[in-house]
Amino acid sequence: MGRVTVFRCIALVWFFAGLTAGPAAIAADNSSSTFFGPHPSLTAGVQALHFKDYESGVRLTLDGIEHTTSRRQKAAALSNLC
Repeated sequence: MGRVTVFRCIALVWFFAGLTAGPAAIAADNSSSTFFGPHPSLTAGVQALHFKDYESGVRLTLDGIEHTTSRRQKAAALSNLC
């Protein structure tokens, strides 16, 4: 897979995560465990990958995949790992 394709993949996931990260980011900042949108680990994983912290990004993304039930979110997270 070319470097441009990987960048586009990450950019698309970053874009879609940004659309739904509002409620998840709010819930992640509170002490409550209730959140809406993607699992906070998925959002944190996208951010870590964006800032080239690949080890943390992969770890957080895999953790988020284990905790999400949405097929769409799992597909987005898996595409983020490519």
